[in-house]
Amino acid sequence: MARSLVKRPQQPIVESKNDAQPLWNPFAAASSFVSFTHSYSEVTSDGSQTHVKSTTTRLADGKLSKESFEGQLPADAFGEAIGKAQSLFLKQAEMLMLPWRSPFSQMRLPGKSKD
Repeated sequence: MARSLVKRPQQPIVESKNDAQPLWNPFAAASSFVSFTHSYSEVTSDGSQTHVKSTTTRLADGKLSKESFEGQLPADAFGEAIGKAQSLFLKQAEMLMLPWRSPFSQMRLPGKSKD
């Protein structure tokens, strides 16, 4: 059965013009949906100064870019940054625990009276 059972009429070959519009290429913008950003920051203190290093790498629109910097700040900048980070963490933890706090706040321990 090497021969096809369906016979098709032979169609003439049509040559395309040079000024025809190019075909849509689905892979032309394929990199636009694949993107990432990676950032790394390091803050250290040696007592007299605070050292800051930061690197950001990103892939967007098919282009890979990298930015980095280093710097020094006064010694108290480290303490302020740690204080802000701890405060932010505690606020987030409080918001996370809020649904569990409400039902138990109405409960009283046995033997305790309301003064």
